[in-house]
Amino acid sequence: MAYQIFPDRFAVGEQQLVRPTDPWDARPTPDSVFGGNLRGIVDKLPYLSDLGVNLMYLTPIFQAPSNHKYDTQDYFAVDPAFGTLGDLQLLVREAHRLGIRVVLDAVFNHSGFQFAPFQDVIARGTASPYWSWFFVQGDRVDVESVNYETFATRLRHMPKLNLAEPAAEEYFLQVAKHYVLECDIDGWRFDVANEIDPHFWSRLRSELRALKPDILLIGEIWHDSLPWLMGDAFDGVMNYPLRELVMRYAMDESIDEPAFAEAWVRLYLQYPRPAWRAMWNLLGSHDTERALTRARGHVPSVVLAFAMLFTLPGIPMVYYGDEIGMEGGTDPDCRRGMIWDANLWQLDLREAVRQLAWLKRTHPALAGDTMEIRDANSGVLHYVRLNGTGPHLHIAVCKRRDFGAEVDSPLFAWDVPSRTSGEERKILIWECDSTEGCGHDSRADGFHNQ
Repeated sequence: MAYQIFPDRFAVGEQQLVRPTDPWDARPTPDSVFGGNLRGIVDKLPYLSDLGVNLMYLTPIFQAPSNHKYDTQDYFAVDPAFGTLGDLQLLVREAHRLGIRVVLDAVFNHSGFQFAPFQDVIARGTASPYWSWFFVQGDRVDVESVNYETFATRLRHMPKLNLAEPAAEEYFLQVAKHYVLECDIDGWRFDVANEIDPHFWSRLRSELRALKPDILLIGEIWHDSLPWLMGDAFDGVMNYPLRELVMRYAMDESIDEPAFAEAWVRLYLQYPRPAWRAMWNLLGSHDTERALTRARGHVPSVVLAFAMLFTLPGIPMVYYGDEIGMEGGTDPDCRRGMIWDANLWQLDLREAVRQLAWLKRTHPALAGDTMEIRDANSGVLHYVRLNGTGPHLHIAVCKRRDFGAEVDSPLFAWDVPSRTSGEERKILIWECDSTEGCGHDSRADGFHNQ
């Protein structure tokens, strides 16, 4: 189970390294600084371990003027608001001690305005040795008219990088390798990966794999990602298409079981099966509304959505606080301070995530990439994760009271009534040597919250 952390909003260590602009429980603005840091994350590692996290992903931590740090100023320096290189090394070391791997965020599509090479280009124009690192129209940078390519649309503080330029390519390869060598990180998530020169990725992959053969490489791509999942770029991507599909079924209830099954099969066949093992399946992120907000505050719908993410092929990724029912709209509202008062948690939701994380970590069928849909009729969705060496894992969602499974002790069972109609809906996960599901018995309910 992966867990995404926005460092400024997760936890404050013993020593605060920056003066906050807002109280911890305030609604964030685009410029808010709350004061979370790396030592705060170290302090909360036992919480993550108890939840079942074994992979932690941090949004950017390198020196930058913003709270989000996607406008990097110095790629070789940890932002002082978050700590030091030593703090990062401590975080990785302590995480590894608890069996948690650490993935950092690489912003190689664009730099920040204060990035030294871009400042040199502003000062020296075409005479700068970094001129070809950027895409400038004309002989000088004009900050007012923004005559250079940027991230998104004319965001002057995020100039786009040209990684087809050999010197720029070499620089960012060294950045990627530096934190593997110095801090023993376990992977990179690459921001806006589809807009970077594609030839960069094969060299990056080969050089990082030479340093750490099992390093995890994830691209941020919101749409069809097949060109980047052919074995020469990324292991997986952030699976936004699956997010939307699961939310439409489990939360919005805008599609029924047959429509979900049809769309899932199309998506599953879209990518090579090995890539599915590394897909980051998410409900929320720092760029989206919160899961509970999307579900209009209906906790059972979020449980159902999480249960599907944890049992479909891929790596389930939980955005910090979604497991306790934090709410928030799109950026910046989805970046509120983590709630540490357990009295304010949705405890049932957190317990469901803990159980699902345990199941994901311990059941061999969920480590593979194969799945079959056994039934997808209106009111019933039944799929099975296949296991070549032991019992298969069956997952069933139903709206009919008379649907049950002949199992003595299900591995996971939860009431997830319909948000829109209130109709009874349940999810059950059980083991069976047969792909058929060991039979169904209308006389037995078989569903209960554990």
